[in-house]
Amino acid sequence: MPPLPLIRCLECNAGNVLWFVSGTVENPGRHFYKCERHGFGGCRFWKWENKYIQYFSNRWGHLLSHASVYRHVTLLEQNQAWLKNIFILGVLNMVLMAICCVHKF
Repeated sequence: MPPLPLIRCLECNAGNVLWFVSGTVENPGRHFYKCERHGFGGCRFWKWENKYIQYFSNRWGHLLSHASVYRHVTLLEQNQAWLKNIFILGVLNMVLMAICCVHKF
């Protein structure tokens, strides 16, 4: 279940905005939103979750309580910090395993 509402893409008005989770090394677990028609020759709508929050609240913020938007931003920031720590621990774990393997042989 996506953490934010999904809408009809206002960029192309032909597709829906979909929710994804990054699997890249640079942004592991980071949420982003893009039009289902995004890609070569398609729609250009693509935003990280923090930018999607701004985009969404700029257009429909008057319909949302500000407390819920700020709460979501706070949770997003905490989640990103947690994911960064997990990633760093994972890299350190791999380095330690590599060192142990080298010293074994």
